[in-house]
Amino acid sequence: MSELQIYQASIERNMLEPAQADLVLTMMQQQYGAEFNHKHEKNTKAQLRATASRILAGLSEANIVLGLQRMRHEQRCPSLSAFRELCEYWKGPNEAWADAITYTKNKKHPITELTKQALDRVKDMLIDTDDNRDAVRMQQSAGFAFREIYEGLVEQAKLANDIERPYVPQKTEASGHIAIELQIIPEKSVYEKLTDEQRAIVDMQKRLVAQGMDHRTALNKARKELGNQKLNKLDNPELQAKVKKQPKQKFDTPFQKLVAQGMNVKDAFKQCKLEGANK
Repeated sequence: MSELQIYQASIERNMLEPAQADLVLTMMQQQYGAEFNHKHEKNTKAQLRATASRILAGLSEANIVLGLQRMRHEQRCPSLSAFRELCEYWKGPNEAWADAITYTKNKKHPITELTKQALDRVKDMLIDTDDNRDAVRMQQSAGFAFREIYEGLVEQAKLANDIERPYVPQKTEASGHIAIELQIIPEKSVYEKLTDEQRAIVDMQKRLVAQGMDHRTALNKARKELGNQKLNKLDNPELQAKVKKQPKQKFDTPFQKLVAQGMNVKDAFKQCKLEGANK
């Protein structure tokens, strides 16, 4: 089957119901009267219905209602193609980018499927921007790339007679972290500086995350079960096996001291980084 045949089949599958097409045409005729009749005088009612069904293919009832509401503010009778544009609400690239940035910080913020797709394409360019000029410039570059990708996705969706849909995260994605956020689980270079007691907490956190728990909840649970400041007094066999391998280590670095005092790994790392920059 050729691409043209595939496109034609897609149109036919999603054509508007005759009753819906008649409703749209009736509303347009009532609002514009003689102008509507003059615009379509060469078409029979059946031809006009078929044309409307084809051009408006794929639109939901909510989209059609939106188009009719917006048409009330149009002074001239729109063509059927122009009416379809009234039915569609595609967020502009700047609005979509603003939603994407907000979503990286708050996963409950609503975004569209195309916004999420564009964000996934540039998320590796997004890093923590606290007091980091290079990261700010990188985020600006990501914004330019995002807008271009997003506009391309919208154009493809329009050509496919698609409509804008809200993004609904999968259960496995609910605890995911976009790269603009610092991971709570430390990197290898940081992990190597931890004591055995601290590594036990991180190891348990990793296992809980692998089982589907989000990072922060897993960290809190690991701290609660393995202890925080009084690790050597717990009865947990897993932890004791690690602790007995070698004598208790001293907390020689500021980072280790902060973690031992109860500060989480992320905040301790950021504080040491900030203190180092101020020296």
